[in-house]
Amino acid sequence: MTPAWLRPWHLRRLLSTPAEVVAGTFTGLYDGDAGLGRRTLSRSYLERRNVPAFVVYAAAALAAYEESLPHGPHDEIAVWEATGTFCTRRPPPVRRGHAGLA
Repeated sequence: MTPAWLRPWHLRRLLSTPAEVVAGTFTGLYDGDAGLGRRTLSRSYLERRNVPAFVVYAAAALAAYEESLPHGPHDEIAVWEATGTFCTRRPPPVRRGHAGLA
């Protein structure tokens, strides 16, 4: 499902990103007491989040961890099977109750 050109495209994008930006991103996610990349901190953040989230996965197995996380009353996890890497850039399947997204 993933197009053959995607892997080299991602690699070129990564290699064109300045090293300090890559290092700073990972440091910000995982270093210190406030790194949201750490599960215990991300769970705490998600419990405090007060805006709805819409999350799209291409396979139900990939959505399993997401479903175990704290959610608000308006959050939605969508599984669009067999849509591939750019599932958010393709026409979505018809979703009941969501006019305009089909």
